[in-house]
Amino acid sequence: MRLLGEQNETGALSFQGGRNLSPAGAQWSLAKHQLAKRLTLQFLHQTLDAFNRGDVDPDTAAQLLSVSRAHLFRLRAAWLQHPVAFTLHLSGGNHRTAWPAEVQQFLQTFLPLQRPPNYQLVADELATRFAFQRDRKSVAAYARGVGQAGRGDRLERMHAGAGGP
Repeated sequence: MRLLGEQNETGALSFQGGRNLSPAGAQWSLAKHQLAKRLTLQFLHQTLDAFNRGDVDPDTAAQLLSVSRAHLFRLRAAWLQHPVAFTLHLSGGNHRTAWPAEVQQFLQTFLPLQRPPNYQLVADELATRFAFQRDRKSVAAYARGVGQAGRGDRLERMHAGAGGP
């Protein structure tokens, strides 16, 4: 690994431009996964700037940011488009659009008819009738979320204390 700067007694890297990059958070084996939560924006900007100027080689910059080399180059490309306004964003998590109204209406009428519900059948019906592709587990999770999931007769007997044949 080639370092173009020198490390001082606090562990910060001092480069030709006089800027310091602190690797204090460089041991992230159990740290948060998203860069926006792991690094300060100032540290990210300084590291990308030093890398772009050639003061830091790709391996060192990737290690400082705790990302792969490929991710480092993607970050630099995004940073170069708008260096001053560049910020990191947290993942939004759920990127799917809302379920269409006709699908929701169909589920409200179709799910109560099944005891116990067959979510694979429901997923197939959604694909056939509405060209709406969802995995059976997604349909089950949606049904539980809106209170449409049935437990089945066997579970209802067990909770009621009735014995079955």
